[in-house]
This record gives sequence, C-alpha cells and structure tokens, in this order.
Amino acid sequence: MPVYSGGGRSGSSNGGSLSSIMAAAAHADDRQLRVLECAVRMREVISSERANDLAERHLDLNRHALETQRLKLNVFTDANTIHTEANTIAASALEGTITENRRAALERALQETRAALADSFYCGLMVVLGTTSA
Repeated sequence: MPVYSGGGRSGSSNGGSLSSIMAAAAHADDRQLRVLECAVRMREVISSERANDLAERHLDLNRHALETQRLKLNVFTDANTIHTEANTIAASALEGTITENRRAALERALQETRAALADSFYCGLMVVLGTTSA
C-alpha cells in the first residue's frame, strides 16, 4: 500500500499552519504579558494612591496638632496677659501699702518727738516753777 504523504503542498501548508499557530500563541503571550504589565502598573498606582492618602492623613493630623498648639499658645498668652495685669495691680497696691506704712511710721515718729518735746517742756517748766517757788 502506498503511504500517503498528503501531497507536496499539504506539507508546506502544515508548516504554515504551525507557524501561524506559533504566531498566534506568541501574540497571545504578548497580550497576556501586556495585561500583566498593566495589572502591575495598576497595583503600583493603587499602592501609590494609598501612600498618598496616608501621607495626606498624616499631614492633616500634623495640621490639627499644630492648630491645637497654636490655640494652646493663645490661651497661655491670654493667661500671661491676665497675670501681668494682676501683678501690676498687686505692685501698685503694694506701693500704696508701703507708702501708707512710711507715712504711719513718720507720723508715729513725729508724735513721739512731740511727746518727748512736751515731756521736756513740762520737766523744764517744773524745774523753773520748783526753783522759783523755793
């Protein structure tokens, strides 16, 4: 029995269909590779977006912390102003008290001096009266 070889042309057509299958497979591999590359890029983009979101949240927290510190400093400034005014008032009152104490001390010294002068005058008067009556 003769062996059928498929003819002269069918051998070359088998080679052509094999290369077209290989080309189609290579094209499918290229497409799959592009799809995988796109998936990797999308994951990188999503990861980058998540990192950016986290960075934004961190910046928001820092902004809130700084705003809180600013408000706290404003409260301290107001408290400092109130304490400064209270110290000024206390210093003024203390100066008034010191002035009053000085006046009172001067008045006591003046009264003591007057009393001593009066005592001396009366003692001298007694001596004069005692010597004139004797």
